[in-house]
Amino acid sequence: GVKFVPVAKTTLSYGRGINWGKRSGWFAVNTGVEWDLGFAQHVVKIDTTLGLELGERSKGMLQFYNTFGQNWSSVTIAPSYVFQTKKKKNNYVVGLEANSLVPNNVAFKFGVWQSF
Repeated sequence: GVKFVPVAKTTLSYGRGINWGKRSGWFAVNTGVEWDLGFAQHVVKIDTTLGLELGERSKGMLQFYNTFGQNWSSVTIAPSYVFQTKKKKNNYVVGLEANSLVPNNVAFKFGVWQSF
């Protein structure tokens, strides 16, 4: 059967705008620790994002997801392209993800960001 285990999670995030030549963008680092309260195990995550405007409604983004467990670790690299609708309400993200634990697989990524 399925067993549910309580988990405690704490995170810390840092981000800032950047300029590269005439282009603007952003840099962000998100760190976190997840404690499995049932089995006393923990996982540490460090995610880094670098984004850069390519045009009025388009952006390029490069993300690195680092995960560390008790006796293992993994790195995921995720380059993406982000484009915004004319009404500037939705942003669509398309990209790829490659993880070091499954080096022969590359995943396609699709997402939607909404502005409120």
